[in-house]
Amino acid sequence: MDASGCATEGQVAACLRYFYEARGLRLGTKHGPWSLAWFPTAVRDYFRQKRKQSDGAGPVGVSRSEWNEANGGRERFDGMIEAIE
Repeated sequence: MDASGCATEGQVAACLRYFYEARGLRLGTKHGPWSLAWFPTAVRDYFRQKRKQSDGAGPVGVSRSEWNEANGGRERFDGMIEAIE
């Protein structure tokens, strides 16, 4: 859990399921776990990559908090979701 940063238990479980089912990273395979040390490293890298992709989703040169403030933030997003539903 520490290696994931601030991810929830469900998100970490989904990460491990992704490794096992989608990537085929099973015990003893070439890129799969050979020891318990593999798990924190793999989980840390997975969530670091997810955060990196998420941070890159906004406009260049603008932080996520600045973008959210300029565009109405979470309240506006929630309002758009309610309209869709």
